[in-house]
Amino acid sequence: MEKAAAAPFAPVSFDDFDQPSPGLPFEDSAVLRETIQRIMAGARPQARAICGLIWEGKVSQKEIGDELGMTSRSVEGHMRRLRTRAKALAAKGEIEALYRAMRPAGTYV
Repeated sequence: MEKAAAAPFAPVSFDDFDQPSPGLPFEDSAVLRETIQRIMAGARPQARAICGLIWEGKVSQKEIGDELGMTSRSVEGHMRRLRTRAKALAAKGEIEALYRAMRPAGTYV
């Protein structure tokens, strides 16, 4: 059985973060935007594509993997590396740890 060809990883723009996030004061939206940009600065194209799909509302690793031509395990690995990067940046004081407060309770991506 042949594996489906991997989908191309189109550049993802996070310019939508220019808009205030619903339910957040404008200042917090600005911090969130800057935080995401710093975390994504060194991200691989695959991780950026995964985050773009999450931003579009696709939340299961299987759904994201199917769309990008990778396994759910690969999606999980990319997200783990991004979380590790975010935690390291927060520990160094280079970003605010606002990202924790943004994830709805009980969700895991």
